[in-house]
Amino acid sequence: MFVADSRSGVLIYNPKNANSSPIGSIATGVSVPAGLAVDNKNNLYVTNDGNNTVTVYPKGSSSPSLTISTGVDGPYGVTVDSKGNVFVSNLDNNTVTAYAAGQTSRTRRSVSMRTVRRSVSV
Repeated sequence: MFVADSRSGVLIYNPKNANSSPIGSIATGVSVPAGLAVDNKNNLYVTNDGNNTVTVYPKGSSSPSLTISTGVDGPYGVTVDSKGNVFVSNLDNNTVTAYAAGQTSRTRRSVSMRTVRRSVSV
């Protein structure tokens, strides 16, 4: 289990041991982490508010295999769809940015959160 800790990076816990100490951590490429996601290949995605990036870590690795920085501005949330496309919510400019699987450049312009709110009916 992964936990974003703004002071320590990403902490790794064994979910079978409740209230246990971390069994590992990821610090390389991590700067004030906020959001975490795991894709269907078990790659870990970390949004880093401290350096406006999203870093991607292969399963079992503490070094990023990919760093996304284009179009990232105050990244907070991240999700990955079944095709590996990455979606990042940016708090500093109120947008959601999409990236094709394995790419560091956005696939289309960022969408305003206002547009997203209007298109979702409650």
